[in-house]
Amino acid sequence: MKSMKTLVAMVVVAALVGTAADAATYVFDNDSGDYSWHTLSNWDVGGSDPLVLPGVADIVDMRNFTNDSAHPVTITSAVSVDSIDRLADPDPTYLEINADLTITNDFNLNRDDKADVGYVIHKSGTVSIGGNLMFSADRDGSSTYKIEGGTLSVTQINLGRGYDDGGVDQFIQDGGTVTATNIGGFGGNSHSVLQEYQLNDGSATFSGDVRFGWKTRDVKYTQTGGTAVFQGTLEFATDSTSAPGNGIGTFSAAADTTIQGQFLVGSTSLANGEGTLILDGSVTGAGTDVQAQGGADFAEYSHFEAIIDSDAITTPSGMRKVAVTGTAVFMYDAVQGGGALLKPSFDGAATPTPGTWTILTADTLTDEGLAFDPAVDQYTGPGDTGWTFNADTTNGVLTVTYVPEPASLAVLGLGAVGLLIRRRRRS
Repeated sequence: MKSMKTLVAMVVVAALVGTAADAATYVFDNDSGDYSWHTLSNWDVGGSDPLVLPGVADIVDMRNFTNDSAHPVTITSAVSVDSIDRLADPDPTYLEINADLTITNDFNLNRDDKADVGYVIHKSGTVSIGGNLMFSADRDGSSTYKIEGGTLSVTQINLGRGYDDGGVDQFIQDGGTVTATNIGGFGGNSHSVLQEYQLNDGSATFSGDVRFGWKTRDVKYTQTGGTAVFQGTLEFATDSTSAPGNGIGTFSAAADTTIQGQFLVGSTSLANGEGTLILDGSVTGAGTDVQAQGGADFAEYSHFEAIIDSDAITTPSGMRKVAVTGTAVFMYDAVQGGGALLKPSFDGAATPTPGTWTILTADTLTDEGLAFDPAVDQYTGPGDTGWTFNADTTNGVLTVTYVPEPASLAVLGLGAVGLLIRRRRRS
């Protein structure tokens, strides 16, 4: 009896070892023509059809399969794999997720030097990635992950770590829930057309530090809606000598943004890259001010743009602003001659109108030498028209004011006189 138990145990152990050893690379070939992840004949392992679908220990390779947006590979029931090594190379591949997908390690989109397309549309289900979600639009390639519903949970999002020459990398959130530890390594080199995280709806929470800008590239964070919570530092521009980069953050429409850590814009040296913050219009609808709860630094090479829209003209107090808890600093380096630059303007649909708008408040405001961007039409004195600003360090308020041309002032004056005469006649 004992020897029989020992034999059974040995068989079980051998089976387990054999299972681990059988971990394989699965290549999708769509032999059945139905574009389903769950059809066994759509997979190839070592030149033969496998006996089982890819499992938790297996690597998925979809790079040599070609389809289009009308015929995506579909996941309709729960899947667990070790990694998805490539989604596109050299051919375009579209993947649609409608169920739970668990990836133990990395999910790579478009990883090699090819002019290809890797596109994921996440409609429902929970996608859990234990490693990185990697974008790398090499040469003329494109990588896109679009989430419309469900949940994405990932350790790190790396958008565009390749050496690109015209590539486009985009993470587009039109709904659903995203949770990530951090966003790191945004950018590649200077030739990419676009790299962007775009939040239009849904919610996103980042528990670690988030950085936009890597290796002399304009890397964008664009939020038009939804709710974003950055629990660590949010940084536009890397301020790194080894990997200088430019980062651009734009907040508009219904954007709801909270930065619990420090908010950093720009770098301390032009060689380390530049950072830009754009407040695009008022907080109409569900929009909110940008809440910077851990202070804000606008470094020597930073740009602060405020675009006044028609709603903000009608209701100046509705203009979106940065609300800083703690200290906000606008830096200046007398040695390099560089300092934070301010650029107010009206959007294309708004008529330039005299007024004053608050674009930043802080418990403490430090102004070391904030100045207008050279492109700004500055007000220089009586008879002139243009912009002025006031960094009120006593009350912790930064405002911009548009002064109209003298003719406009005359019209306003005549209007006021006419109104006064009418009131006197009535009385």
